[in-house]
Amino acid sequence: MRKRVLMSVAVAVIAAAAAVPVGLGGSTASTPVKLGLIAPSGVVSYNLQTSIAAVKAAVTDWNAKGGIHGHPIQLVYCNDKGDAATSVTCARQLAKEKVVASVGGGALNGAVITPILKAAGIPELLANPVTGLQYNSPNVFLFNAGNPPGFSLVSAYAAKHKQTLALLSEDNTTSTALRSGIQQAMKAAGGSFSSEVLIPVTAADFAPIVESARQGDPSGVLIFTGQAHGQAFLQAAQQTGGFAHYYGAYIPEYQQALGKDVDKFIVYSAFPPLETSKNPLVVRYRNDMAAEYKSGDKDAKPVPLDDVAFSSWLAVYAVDKLTAGMSDITAAALMQKLKTAKNVDLGGVIPPWTPNKPGPQGLSRASNDKYYIIGFKNGKPVQLIKKPITVAEAIAGKF
Repeated sequence: MRKRVLMSVAVAVIAAAAAVPVGLGGSTASTPVKLGLIAPSGVVSYNLQTSIAAVKAAVTDWNAKGGIHGHPIQLVYCNDKGDAATSVTCARQLAKEKVVASVGGGALNGAVITPILKAAGIPELLANPVTGLQYNSPNVFLFNAGNPPGFSLVSAYAAKHKQTLALLSEDNTTSTALRSGIQQAMKAAGGSFSSEVLIPVTAADFAPIVESARQGDPSGVLIFTGQAHGQAFLQAAQQTGGFAHYYGAYIPEYQQALGKDVDKFIVYSAFPPLETSKNPLVVRYRNDMAAEYKSGDKDAKPVPLDDVAFSSWLAVYAVDKLTAGMSDITAAALMQKLKTAKNVDLGGVIPPWTPNKPGPQGLSRASNDKYYIIGFKNGKPVQLIKKPITVAEAIAGKF
């Protein structure tokens, strides 16, 4: 997960001449379509560099092909650095720039970002919502239900496979609020956690944390943490024999930390395996990331790839898809389309998408609540189930 430098860097890859802004993110034949991105980079616990690179890669690809329906894309990026005050500045910057949408990314301080964008009439196609407010704000549209249901789903999968896990979590208010749902899913599936290990924000030595996770002799551990702490835990665990199983999010750094033991890793994803899928849209994404990496952006690592980055890239694709036929591409027009569109074909990477379909209680903007369960074989990701399923289906053992 990643950081953002207060400089709201307007990364404009524009293949057009002069541009004259019109209305709220409006556009005439030659004006750019402004897309915003707020994502942290360079922060200790939460960074989204790969997601930032994914949006840049999408902008480069689309602009090389004529932009969005003839309009070059101008990317307005702001690094909120995980700081609440900077997050407010970033949100105000996107509103001032009159972006058509905020695409991808995510921030720990989404609770202060989303109200500003909502007041400005700007839709958010978020890749990684963190707060309850983001999961329930009417201007937020999600391709999946984010992390909480995913962790619940793999917990149920472990329980159905008679595996006892230690629950590793950040020691903060956000994680505390979300842990109960994970514990309930594990219990409903007939399992239990052997222990609950909380990581202090300032943790530096992870050896004691690994030993705490081993209490109760679990067969594995569920890594419900930020990327930096999860990676540090895995590295420390591997130095002392590791665990038989690891469960968590589809995060590249975890795969790297596990090395040859990555085959012990079981993850959830809203999408088919990004490294190996032959889906044409996923192939296009891989090609875009490879090109971005070749251009000098080392955050666009060709492999492994993560689903938050893909969601960020997919947000640009969705804007392009939803604005087809619009005479004036504005935030207001896109918002209306997002509220009325049904069964949008997003290349088959998720079930047909109805952006405004109500999600489950507490996650009302999560219109798609189905996930794949993915394992690894000889270091390569493989689907462990044939099609994506809901948490309820996992609790019932319908794999």
